Amino acid sequence: MKKALQKVLDTFFRQFSSTAELVDRLIDSREHPQEILLLLCGRLDALASGSVREGEPGAKSFSHFITAHGRRRQLFESISIGDLYYEVNYHRWLLPGTLAKAGRLHRFSHIDDGILHLLTESDIPLTRQAATLLLTGILEALRRHFRVTPSQPTRKLATAARSEVTRIILQGLETVLSRECLTRLPNALKPLLGSRTVSRILYEKFRCGVIHGGHVLIDQEKFFGETEPYWTPLFSEHYGSFLLVEFPARFLASLLHNCIEGYRFHLIAKGKVPPDILFQVFEGEVLKYARLMDSDLLPEGGPVKFAIPHR
Repeated sequence: MKKALQKVLDTFFRQFSSTAELVDRLIDSREHPQEILLLLCGRLDALASGSVREGEPGAKSFSHFITAHGRRRQLFESISIGDLYYEVNYHRWLLPGTLAKAGRLHRFSHIDDGILHLLTESDIPLTRQAATLLLTGILEALRRHFRVTPSQPTRKLATAARSEVTRIILQGLETVLSRECLTRLPNALKPLLGSRTVSRILYEKFRCGVIHGGHVLIDQEKFFGETEPYWTPLFSEHYGSFLLVEFPARFLASLLHNCIEGYRFHLIAKGKVPPDILFQVFEGEVLKYARLMDSDLLPEGGPVKFAIPHR
């Protein structure tokens, strides 16, 4: 069984190793940054999507996979404070459209969901004044404790654990919100904070951007020159300056390498592999190696419902 498992893993991971080698050559040439992003994000996504049961949300599986196997758990679970600051600031500017009338919220797109959940679940009055007070209080708390704009000292932290960010926000709003609202605030903040974790940003902005949008705006000099995530300064005439996280090529290449090694070790320890891997490696001989299949990842299936036509 060990030899069969080794054969499966050798065959499966070989394709990812060849991608890593190609990417290394492209990085050394300092050319084709979008293609590098496409290759790295595509391979990470392929590994992640094949590690879960069919139908699992892509963002969830991607974030879980790189956090579990990428050897940078603390970073990927942390909140990018600059990105969170931008999100809150943008939606404060958008409030005249979101809350055109008291008690009536307007959803422009899915990117509004975290803020809408915050406004409804915090139990504040659904007025523009109350919403502005809440969002301004969050912005001031973030700016006071973290680095969220280019002009602030670099000694201030750019990331923090979700629990720490929640604590800082609660502390900043103690004199602004009622006790009941403060009690409800941690739960109200969850979707918003979850959307600004480093792993989620890598998925939504970079993976989805390069695959579905065809292009991701990056600082090309830093993309090839840095080895750790960096925060790029940007400016809006509507909501001022802010810092957004970006991921350099060598960091992403290292992440792919770590995920290949970490995931392989995980599968060896488990002694089972996802169905997708077996189907890819053995094709018509899957049943011969069925003992290696992780049956927990098979689709659940269910009864087929028939519609009986009325006569």
